[in-house]
Amino acid sequence: MHPHASPAAEKATAPYGSWESPITAAVVSAAGRTVEGLAVSGDGRLVWVETRPEEGGRAVLVKEAAEPSGEAQDVTPQGFAVRSLAQEYGGGAFAVQGDTVVFSNYDDQRLYRQTIGGDNSPLPLTPDYAGSVVRYADGVFDPHFNRFITIMEDHRDNSSNPVTTVVAVTFSDESIDEPTVLVSGNDFYAFPRVDPTEKRMAWIEWSNPNMSWDKSELWIGYFSEKGKMQRRICIAGGDSKLVESPTEPKWSSKGGPTDEARGILDLSVQYWTSRGWAFVDVNYGGSSGYGREYRERLLGQWGIVDVNDCCSCATFLIADLASLRAGMHKFEAYYIDNLVGKELCFQSFRLNDLQVVSPDQATKIYKAIKDKGLPVALIEYEGEQHGFRKAENIKFTLEQAMVFFARLVGRFKVADDITPIKIENFD
Repeated sequence: MHPHASPAAEKATAPYGSWESPITAAVVSAAGRTVEGLAVSGDGRLVWVETRPEEGGRAVLVKEAAEPSGEAQDVTPQGFAVRSLAQEYGGGAFAVQGDTVVFSNYDDQRLYRQTIGGDNSPLPLTPDYAGSVVRYADGVFDPHFNRFITIMEDHRDNSSNPVTTVVAVTFSDESIDEPTVLVSGNDFYAFPRVDPTEKRMAWIEWSNPNMSWDKSELWIGYFSEKGKMQRRICIAGGDSKLVESPTEPKWSSKGGPTDEARGILDLSVQYWTSRGWAFVDVNYGGSSGYGREYRERLLGQWGIVDVNDCCSCATFLIADLASLRAGMHKFEAYYIDNLVGKELCFQSFRLNDLQVVSPDQATKIYKAIKDKGLPVALIEYEGEQHGFRKAENIKFTLEQAMVFFARLVGRFKVADDITPIKIENFD
């Protein structure tokens, strides 16, 4: 019987996977707005970033309505998008203090300052480097020195191994100057925070081959009278010979090697289950959200623990570890070394730093499957990066994936009106 039929409707029998469903690919793509980041403006109203697939994946800063019955207000004007590309994954693309917001603009990756409310155009704070070669993330206001402190990732000299520093960007109505470097010398930095006295700054740093959740250090530095960084102290995670500890420490640094599958409403899952497909979302050993011990089950056991946990859910995982090692961007360049154990050696190659998963990986997989005579199809999307953000691409991908599986696995006709793409070694 059709799962959505009314009691009075005529019963019908159909193969699993072919059921007609009200959750179409268009419904999924239209409901694909996501919310990231949360801040409070000067009047106590919430501010957040909203990613909109119907606007080509554009990320917009939105302010809570003044009244419960009112509508939320877009802060970001047309022509701008609030999204950072730092470490490829981005995040920390804006900060709010009072009625002022500083954000990273997606197209040029420059920092802009804007007043929340009214018709105020964003004003650039950082130089124009003719492209997204310098990126900023995770910034914080420093009112004492009238500036903005942020992480800067500089790709100008080496795009595959960018230089990461903690910098200060001065608020000025007269000129746009180069950011001033406050902290440098390590591979990665995160979470710069100025204390309430505005005399000190804390931050997290770590170096290759570690990931931040494996081994990172918490540092505190003291500002000079001119705002430069002077004495620095490693508070946690560093050399054991350093013995200095604050009273009642209140901090946390978190990160995770994988996403966590959650038991919440997800229309991209219901798209399948409402048609009779079984959907398995596995939190295998190494997934975040279950404590450090569970997360570290994957260290040195990649391809063993996760395969055993998933069992028949996956037949093949990484087929060519050397190729994967060669194509990693800086943030994850040494991550695989810890996951696969010490017995493996890797040759270093230059990588495409603009994407977490470079396009040539998909091409190699496609060619390998095609050469084996197995059914395969390859679709390339212009303007997409790590994950789909545009509504039309979300819709097209869902529809074609379902038709692909229906034709090859179930051998049945889907209920939706979808024109299938050509499948090599099948059509």
